Amino acid sequence: MAWKNVSAMDERLRFVLEAQLGRCTITDICKRYGISRKTGYKWLNRFAQHGFEGLKEHSRVAKHCPHRTDSKMVEQLVEQRKRHRTMAADSKTWLCG
Repeated sequence: MAWKNVSAMDERLRFVLEAQLGRCTITDICKRYGISRKTGYKWLNRFAQHGFEGLKEHSRVAKHCPHRTDSKMVEQLVEQRKRHRTMAADSKTWLCG
């Protein structure tokens, strides 16, 4: 017996289509697919707004990070690190002067 290969996209589309039929509650469908209701509604909203494209996997990388170190500062730190390669990481002298 061969194992079924089911993609996440196929499962999401199947979920959306089953929910649109209205035969069962969203809670019951979510249980059957092993997802939370929050996730179920997320897929339904994405499908409603963007169609099939909305069901694709989205990047989880943060779009904004207010406490991220400025790129110029990172460049300066890297440059200093390159200049002072012989300094030991536990050396206190580079901190004080």
